Amino acid sequence: MLTPNQLAWLNGISRINPFSQPPPRHRPGARAIAAGIEPWRLILDPGLGFGKRAQHSSQILGGLRRLQGHLPPPLASLPLLIGASRKRFLCGPEAGSVGAQTAASRRDHASAAAAALAAAQGAAILRVHNVAATRDAVGVAHRAFFGAGNPHLSS
Repeated sequence: MLTPNQLAWLNGISRINPFSQPPPRHRPGARAIAAGIEPWRLILDPGLGFGKRAQHSSQILGGLRRLQGHLPPPLASLPLLIGASRKRFLCGPEAGSVGAQTAASRRDHASAAAAALAAAQGAAILRVHNVAATRDAVGVAHRAFFGAGNPHLSS
């Protein structure tokens, strides 16, 4: 999860490149590894919706592979967790409605679409509320991009 300092950096640098590298002091994963925590114990979570503008969360969601490509090893190989479920940015002004006025449960369709998009880009872990809808959406994305036969998506 990004800290307030990282968010300030992201908000300032996003006008140039939202996937630019933060300074080393803003890399908690790298600090954890340097402190002796094995990389297999870590998960990369960009913290969608936390302290970011809707535009930033949408850019990150749409560019997860690019985001991981900008991380130094071993951070680039960490499992990616996406928790976009029912977040306000999914139904923000760019989506044609005001997210704050959209009930969380009414964001399930957008949440399923976000999960499918994340899974198609290699997200290993999805935090969701509506498991059935997300499973169906991720299944469609998986079959479209990778073909049938994923044992985790079969009934």
